[in-house]
Amino acid sequence: MQLQHHQTTHLCGRSHATHAVHLPRRTLLGGTAKVCTVFYKHISQYPNNNTQHPKVIYKHATKHRAIPLAPIHASSTTTPTQTTPQDFRLKPRNKQRVAVFGATGYIGKYVARELIARGYDVVVFARSSSGIGGNASEQDTRDAFKDADVRFGDVTDVQSLTNTVFNTPVDVVISCLASRTGGKKDSWLIDYQATSNVLQAARAAGAQHFVLLSAICVQKPELEFQRAKLKFEEELMNAGDITYSIVRPTAFFKSLAGQVELVKDGKPFVMFGDGELASCKPISEADLASFMADCIEEKSKINQVLPIGGMVVVVGGW
Repeated sequence: MQLQHHQTTHLCGRSHATHAVHLPRRTLLGGTAKVCTVFYKHISQYPNNNTQHPKVIYKHATKHRAIPLAPIHASSTTTPTQTTPQDFRLKPRNKQRVAVFGATGYIGKYVARELIARGYDVVVFARSSSGIGGNASEQDTRDAFKDADVRFGDVTDVQSLTNTVFNTPVDVVISCLASRTGGKKDSWLIDYQATSNVLQAARAAGAQHFVLLSAICVQKPELEFQRAKLKFEEELMNAGDITYSIVRPTAFFKSLAGQVELVKDGKPFVMFGDGELASCKPISEADLASFMADCIEEKSKINQVLPIGGMVVVVGGW
């Protein structure tokens, strides 16, 4: 993997330094191997007291984007009773316990399988009846993640999380939770409250790192699920006693694949205007899962907000 330094322009037209991380991408179109580029804003590393990491607060009351404000440094004052836990990254992967929430969802299952393939001690948390329409039974979920420790419970209940997942030590939490409808009630219940429940239980149990699957569209929050995700991002960044990696991907190839199937059936390709209006840089599900797994060990991704997408611009409609 190569890291290159670039000068890019922000949405507001201001230039800032970025890094480009080149990863392999498996596309759904033609099976050809291409390259995706990940851009994320570089935030300097600040000294800390080994008990808390600096936080970057985002002002998201603006209409068009989240604006980074000045970092807030942790206090240098400690008490004699405070102890610093051993960095979980010093342990071999098979001793690093990683809990995945939303593992039966579209991206979550790719993330869980990637972690299992890398040799982590993976805990998969799911509902007793999961999947689309709740059609997957507990046994179906166990069969889907045979090499993971599968636990069942309710993300809307903190006690359920505490009793089923965090009753044993967990080093890292990865949340791929997402509302299904995007409606007001569903968004605040899952994108915010359920994810907040996971954070609360994780912090109480001493988890050290939290990886959040967010979305690039929260930069311009207009829909309810975007506002809910953005509110949780702020809560996570302000926690102070747990480090984080917030991943904001662009559209997935699943969106484009639907259009391809329509065209293959002889139906028209839907476009908005000249196609540029809905242009984006979609990312493959497997590459996104790989990037999220990288957030566990790569220190450059600690306490960062990480927009990620492919390098190929796709125009048209969705």
